[in-house]
Amino acid sequence: MKKINWTILFGVLLMLVLTINSFNVGAFPTKLSAPQKSVSDMQWLSDGLILREGRSTLVRRNGGIRMNMYTSELKHGDAVSVWWVVFNHPENCTHGTMGERCGEGDIGADGVNASIIYADGHVVRHTGRVIFNSMLISDRMKGVVYGNGLFNPTGADVHLIVRDHGKVIPGMMREMIRTFDGGCNVESEDGENSRTGLNDCVNLQYSVHESREIVGTSSLD
Repeated sequence: MKKINWTILFGVLLMLVLTINSFNVGAFPTKLSAPQKSVSDMQWLSDGLILREGRSTLVRRNGGIRMNMYTSELKHGDAVSVWWVVFNHPENCTHGTMGERCGEGDIGADGVNASIIYADGHVVRHTGRVIFNSMLISDRMKGVVYGNGLFNPTGADVHLIVRDHGKVIPGMMREMIRTFDGGCNVESEDGENSRTGLNDCVNLQYSVHESREIVGTSSLD
């Protein structure tokens, strides 16, 4: 029986591992050694101006992301929902506006792997201020209304969108704070799925957390 040349075998295995890794560069999310936190102002979608009161915090972990949002200047009695807009591969974005890397035009773009996911919703009290909280787990489809969800939690650009559904319609409150078009007038191209006589809904505010901000952000011990 021939002896195994362990030196040669080890060399072959090493070359095989290096070859496999060379094909997988960029295929998997970057691993964080510790959770990373970023803080962003709340802005008006109409003109990009920063609200006097409001900010969002995003915490990234290897298995998902968590956000906390405090915002203001919302209308008392309106139903408001918040949505994750996740750009899993922001390096492929080409439609960024107002200084952001990604924009609305990148949502359906090839290679960006964008997704829209429900985050939270509330009815606005008399102060006009609301706190929203949500956690998004990687590789899960819960709450997804477009795309394939979050699968690059450490490298995705994350936009948080505040959507105003108007005054609460009796019997529709839950739908209005939990679905994208709850209580909204909707126009469809074929007319079959159009709805009228409800509220004119609008995406009102937003906050942006880009993955390139990870450098220099604080870690959570």
